[in-house]
Amino acid sequence: CRPNRLCDRTFMWFEELPQNCPPKDAERPDGETFYRFCSKETVQESDFHSHRMKWPDKVFETDECIVRALSVYKSLDHCLNLKKTPTFKKKHIGLFSLQAQDGLVKQTGSNNEHFSWWRNQFFEINRVKIIFNAD
Repeated sequence: CRPNRLCDRTFMWFEELPQNCPPKDAERPDGETFYRFCSKETVQESDFHSHRMKWPDKVFETDECIVRALSVYKSLDHCLNLKKTPTFKKKHIGLFSLQAQDGLVKQTGSNNEHFSWWRNQFFEINRVKIIFNAD
């Protein structure tokens, strides 16, 4: 097994995942810094719910495994650029690092800064620090 590759699927996921999810090429994080958009000045548990948890009956036009992951970003500059768009303008940016026990990540989508994170149920949101507030 290569370093940081998925070798052991013994995680206790935050939510039920479909079969073969996370994908086999997802990796264990190793202390990397990530950013996530949050709804309030203080981090809420709901900020770390997948689209499927938020909208259980919605039909999404993407793979269900991705729908159950959380979008996180590697670049603060990219997040600051996204804050210029209507979708993210009123969001806050949270900073945190992910360790191997926190789940698995994979770069997804067309933007190299975007990662999908399948969250372990033991990740504690109090590790997230809001670093940029909404305008």
